Amino acid sequence: MSLDWIRKRNRRFKSTDNTILGHLKKSGKHLVAEVNSEKRAQRLRNEIEKRLGSLAVHESTVAQTLEQMRKNLPAGETSEAESLDPEFEAMMRDPEGQQQLQATVQKQVEAWIHEKIPVLGGRTPIEAIRDPHGREAVEALVLHWERREERHVSPNEIRPDISALRHSLNLGPRVS
Repeated sequence: MSLDWIRKRNRRFKSTDNTILGHLKKSGKHLVAEVNSEKRAQRLRNEIEKRLGSLAVHESTVAQTLEQMRKNLPAGETSEAESLDPEFEAMMRDPEGQQQLQATVQKQVEAWIHEKIPVLGGRTPIEAIRDPHGREAVEALVLHWERREERHVSPNEIRPDISALRHSLNLGPRVS
Protein backbone atom coordinates (compact mmCIF):
# COMPACT_ATOMS: atom_id res chain seq x y z
CA MET A 1 0.00 0.00 0.00
CA SER A 2 1.23 3.50 -0.76
CA LEU A 3 -0.12 7.01 -0.48
CA ASP A 4 0.95 10.59 -1.00
CA TRP A 5 1.35 13.13 1.81
CA ILE A 6 -0.48 16.16 0.44
CA ARG A 7 -0.98 19.77 1.51
CA LYS A 8 -3.87 21.80 0.13
CA ARG A 9 -2.77 24.49 -2.32
CA ASN A 10 0.65 25.17 -3.75
CA ARG A 11 2.51 28.30 -2.64
CA ARG A 12 4.61 28.44 -5.79
CA PHE A 13 1.91 27.66 -8.36
CA LYS A 14 -1.29 29.35 -7.20
CA SER A 15 -3.37 27.64 -9.88
CA THR A 16 -2.46 24.18 -8.55
CA ASP A 17 -4.84 22.61 -6.03
CA ASN A 18 -2.25 20.91 -3.80
CA THR A 19 1.40 20.05 -3.16
CA ILE A 20 2.79 16.54 -2.74
CA LEU A 21 5.07 16.75 0.31
CA GLY A 22 6.17 13.11 0.29
CA HIS A 23 5.32 9.48 -0.32
CA LEU A 24 4.48 6.80 2.23
CA LYS A 25 4.74 3.06 1.56
CA LYS A 26 3.58 0.29 3.90
CA SER A 27 5.32 -3.04 3.62
CA GLY A 28 4.34 -5.57 6.27
CA LYS A 29 4.81 -3.85 9.63
CA HIS A 30 7.11 -1.18 8.18
CA LEU A 31 6.22 2.28 6.98
CA VAL A 32 8.76 3.90 4.65
CA ALA A 33 8.48 7.63 4.03
CA GLU A 34 10.22 9.46 1.19
CA VAL A 35 10.56 13.24 1.25
CA ASN A 36 12.94 15.67 -0.41
CA SER A 37 14.24 17.65 2.58
CA GLU A 38 15.41 17.19 6.16
CA LYS A 39 12.77 19.68 7.31
CA ARG A 40 9.95 17.64 5.76
CA ALA A 41 11.44 14.42 7.15
CA GLN A 42 11.37 15.83 10.68
CA ARG A 43 7.87 17.25 10.21
CA LEU A 44 6.56 13.90 8.95
CA ARG A 45 8.29 11.98 11.74
CA ASN A 46 6.66 14.32 14.30
CA GLU A 47 3.23 13.79 12.69
CA ILE A 48 3.61 10.01 12.71
CA GLU A 49 4.78 9.96 16.34
CA LYS A 50 1.96 12.33 17.38
CA ARG A 51 -0.69 10.18 15.71
CA LEU A 52 0.66 6.70 16.52
CA GLY A 53 2.43 7.41 19.80
CA SER A 54 4.17 4.33 21.22
CA LEU A 55 2.83 2.18 18.36
CA ALA A 56 5.48 3.70 16.10
CA VAL A 57 9.20 3.10 16.53
CA HIS A 58 11.60 5.09 14.37
CA GLU A 59 14.23 2.71 13.02
CA SER A 60 16.39 4.87 10.77
CA THR A 61 16.72 7.90 8.56
CA VAL A 62 18.66 7.72 5.30
CA ALA A 63 19.63 10.79 3.30
CA GLN A 64 20.72 10.35 -0.31
CA THR A 65 21.74 12.63 -3.12
CA LEU A 66 19.97 12.24 -6.45
CA GLU A 67 23.10 10.60 -7.86
CA GLN A 68 23.14 8.05 -5.01
CA MET A 69 19.48 7.26 -5.58
CA ARG A 70 20.10 6.63 -9.28
CA LYS A 71 23.09 4.38 -8.51
CA ASN A 72 21.00 2.33 -6.07
CA LEU A 73 18.31 1.48 -8.63
CA PRO A 74 18.26 -2.18 -9.68
CA ALA A 75 19.83 -2.82 -13.10
CA GLY A 76 17.51 -1.90 -15.95
CA GLU A 77 15.04 -0.07 -13.69
CA THR A 78 14.31 3.62 -14.19
CA SER A 79 13.39 6.13 -11.54
CA GLU A 80 9.76 7.19 -11.12
CA ALA A 81 10.55 10.52 -12.77
CA GLU A 82 12.08 8.77 -15.78
CA SER A 83 9.18 6.38 -16.38
CA LEU A 84 5.68 7.54 -17.17
CA ASP A 85 2.72 6.56 -15.07
CA PRO A 86 0.37 4.32 -17.14
CA GLU A 87 -2.58 6.61 -16.28
CA PHE A 88 -0.59 9.62 -17.49
CA GLU A 89 0.35 7.81 -20.71
CA ALA A 90 -3.32 6.95 -21.31
CA MET A 91 -4.32 10.57 -20.71
CA MET A 92 -1.67 11.75 -23.18
CA ARG A 93 -3.15 9.48 -25.88
CA ASP A 94 -6.62 10.95 -25.27
CA PRO A 95 -7.19 14.30 -27.07
CA GLU A 96 -9.48 15.53 -24.26
CA GLY A 97 -6.85 14.61 -21.67
CA GLN A 98 -4.20 16.48 -23.65
CA GLN A 99 -6.46 19.54 -23.85
CA GLN A 100 -7.11 19.45 -20.13
CA LEU A 101 -3.41 19.17 -19.31
CA GLN A 102 -2.58 21.91 -21.83
CA ALA A 103 -5.15 24.20 -20.18
CA THR A 104 -3.70 23.48 -16.73
CA VAL A 105 -0.14 24.21 -17.89
CA GLN A 106 -1.27 27.41 -19.61
CA LYS A 107 -3.13 28.53 -16.48
CA GLN A 108 0.03 28.04 -14.40
CA VAL A 109 2.14 29.95 -16.92
CA GLU A 110 -0.29 32.84 -17.05
CA ALA A 111 -0.50 32.96 -13.23
CA TRP A 112 3.29 33.51 -13.17
CA ILE A 113 2.86 37.20 -14.00
CA HIS A 114 1.20 37.68 -10.58
CA GLU A 115 3.83 35.79 -8.54
CA LYS A 116 6.62 37.54 -6.66
CA ILE A 117 9.92 36.65 -8.33
CA PRO A 118 13.16 36.98 -6.30
CA VAL A 119 15.28 37.97 -9.32
CA LEU A 120 12.83 40.87 -9.90
CA GLY A 121 13.46 42.15 -6.39
CA GLY A 122 10.42 40.39 -4.98
CA ARG A 123 8.11 42.09 -7.47
CA THR A 124 5.69 40.36 -9.77
CA PRO A 125 6.43 40.51 -13.52
CA ILE A 126 3.35 42.69 -13.99
CA GLU A 127 4.80 45.16 -11.45
CA ALA A 128 8.35 44.96 -12.78
CA ILE A 129 7.47 45.88 -16.38
CA ARG A 130 6.45 49.36 -15.19
CA ASP A 131 10.06 50.53 -15.11
CA PRO A 132 12.69 50.15 -17.88
CA HIS A 133 15.11 47.96 -15.89
CA GLY A 134 12.32 45.71 -14.64
CA ARG A 135 10.88 45.45 -18.14
CA GLU A 136 14.28 44.40 -19.46
CA ALA A 137 14.61 41.76 -16.71
CA VAL A 138 11.13 40.36 -17.42
CA GLU A 139 11.89 40.29 -21.15
CA ALA A 140 15.09 38.35 -20.41
CA LEU A 141 13.21 35.83 -18.25
CA VAL A 142 10.54 35.28 -20.90
CA LEU A 143 13.16 34.98 -23.66
CA HIS A 144 15.08 32.42 -21.58
CA TRP A 145 11.84 30.47 -21.10
CA GLU A 146 11.14 30.53 -24.86
CA ARG A 147 14.63 29.33 -25.71
CA ARG A 148 14.43 26.53 -23.13
CA GLU A 149 11.09 25.40 -24.57
CA GLU A 150 12.62 25.27 -28.07
CA ARG A 151 15.37 22.87 -26.92
CA HIS A 152 12.99 20.42 -25.25
CA VAL A 153 10.77 19.33 -28.08
CA SER A 154 9.22 15.89 -28.26
CA PRO A 155 6.08 14.49 -29.91
CA ASN A 156 2.80 15.21 -28.12
CA GLU A 157 4.58 17.39 -25.58
CA ILE A 158 2.47 19.82 -23.61
CA ARG A 159 4.03 23.24 -24.09
CA PRO A 160 2.84 26.60 -22.82
CA ASP A 161 1.91 29.37 -25.24
CA ILE A 162 4.55 31.95 -24.33
CA SER A 163 3.12 34.41 -26.88
CA ALA A 164 0.00 34.65 -24.66
CA LEU A 165 2.29 35.50 -21.75
CA ARG A 166 4.03 38.16 -23.85
CA HIS A 167 0.61 39.59 -24.78
CA SER A 168 -0.49 39.72 -21.10
CA LEU A 169 2.70 41.61 -20.22
CA ASN A 170 2.50 43.90 -23.30
CA LEU A 171 6.01 42.80 -24.30
CA GLY A 172 5.28 42.45 -27.99
CA PRO A 173 6.42 39.56 -30.18
CA ARG A 174 9.75 37.87 -29.68
CA VAL A 175 12.64 39.42 -31.56
CA SER A 176 15.10 36.71 -32.64
